[in-house]
Amino acid sequence: MPLILDGAQGAGAIAVDVEALGCAAYAAAGQKWLCGADGTGMLYVAPAFRERVRAIAPAYLSFEDIAREVLHPDARRYDTPSLSREALAFSLASTRLIEAAGLDAVHDRAASLAAWLADELAARGRTVAPRGATTLVAWEDPEPLATRERLAAAGIVVRDLPRTPYVRASVGAWNDESDLERLLAAL
Repeated sequence: MPLILDGAQGAGAIAVDVEALGCAAYAAAGQKWLCGADGTGMLYVAPAFRERVRAIAPAYLSFEDIAREVLHPDARRYDTPSLSREALAFSLASTRLIEAAGLDAVHDRAASLAAWLADELAARGRTVAPRGATTLVAWEDPEPLATRERLAAAGIVVRDLPRTPYVRASVGAWNDESDLERLLAAL
């Protein structure tokens, strides 16, 4: 049975080695942690699985040889380039900026800021959910939905996790300590 992974929230937030995961396919969004335009993303299909996945609507760029209708042997066969030039330019600029900073440095900065936030929440008496070295920090709150709405009104974006006692912040490398201090002060 092939393993298909939805990495929408992972790519760009954590290092992902799709081959080490051993999955048949891994899909991820480009607009969140990779700072790309809406509609961007990635799809990895393991070589042994590629012939089982049909390209539903191949576009011109999907073909290695358009005259003979031969698709590229790699992921390009699944491309459907329908994004505007502006969206592509925006995404390319974001990719270049992340590349210039170094993806490892971007990951490290976001994870260290998130760890700092988790420590500060705990020091202020909040119960922080168990976490690894990620960019996400969840903590218990007596009224998660009300807290999310109150923080949103103050211009602070967090998420309540439905049917749980948790509020969650996603910390990115674009954040700084003043952003996190503002969140802490608003709680």
